[in-house]
Amino acid sequence: TDAEKNPAQDPAKTEVANKDQLTDEEKTKVEEAVKKANPEAKTVTVDDKGKATLTYKDGSTNTLDPEKTVTEKAKTDAEKNPAQDPAKTEVAN
Repeated sequence: TDAEKNPAQDPAKTEVANKDQLTDEEKTKVEEAVKKANPEAKTVTVDDKGKATLTYKDGSTNTLDPEKTVTEKAKTDAEKNPAQDPAKTEVAN
């Protein structure tokens, strides 16, 4: 099959905000990266978690797991440490 002749090549990883819920824009970027690394694939589809399915002209398929297609953006210090409400202090007027 075409899938056997053309094993899926790992693409450049795409940075995503949440690797468990890709946006449509992120899926498109992953799809483009996978197509670039695997030009013999006829179509590439990417699910919400970044798993890519490559379909070849003869209908055979290969898949790439999310670990090979996406990486989560590093969170900023502000995102890692959300503001906490302090204990209230009573003051005399």
